[in-house]
Amino acid sequence: MPVSKRIKALLGFSRAPDGDVHVSGLRLYDGLKDNPNFPKPPVDLEVLKAALHEFGALMAESIHRDRRVIAQKNKQRDKVTSMITEIGHYVEAVAQEDLAVFLSSGLDPGPTTPTSSEPIPLPVPKILNIEQGYTGELHVYITPLGRKALYYELRCTVIDDMGMPGDSTLIRLTNARAGTTVKGLTPGVTYAFQVRAFGKAGFTAWSDSATRMCI
Repeated sequence: MPVSKRIKALLGFSRAPDGDVHVSGLRLYDGLKDNPNFPKPPVDLEVLKAALHEFGALMAESIHRDRRVIAQKNKQRDKVTSMITEIGHYVEAVAQEDLAVFLSSGLDPGPTTPTSSEPIPLPVPKILNIEQGYTGELHVYITPLGRKALYYELRCTVIDDMGMPGDSTLIRLTNARAGTTVKGLTPGVTYAFQVRAFGKAGFTAWSDSATRMCI
């Protein structure tokens, strides 16, 4: 009989862009705030929030390529990743083998360890269609991959007037059977959407982008 494995968090940040680290921290804060599954995190969540705020400010300031600011930003990044890692190990210990509890933390699980054979990677899902909803809303439809996909992530990125990508938002989806309504968008702004799926072999690659202006 296969032996169950405790769920491990995806905590490798050494090569991750600053923006990904920042988003991971914000998702962790949002996931754990008032979450009854995780009543005693090892790092005060308001301390994490303040560290993320400072990190975000230094990221914005570092675009001017001031060496002193970049050094401060890198030091703050190390502080933030240390907090995320410490909290991540706490989440692993509490969640054990319960994926629903683990996902409520806002962390991403790492690939599972196979007991007999290597898990088969999932195909990359696609953005099937984007439709206008109410003002400031878009409905996004993605490829359903069945039960082998444990969940999906939808990335929504602002595209500026020069066609360059700006801020991104990640939305976690538990299934792809129905369209996802993305709310709070700005009328007249174009958005690019990508999707990826998570299965037993880990994340798929991101899909090709699909864009639409919101009205």
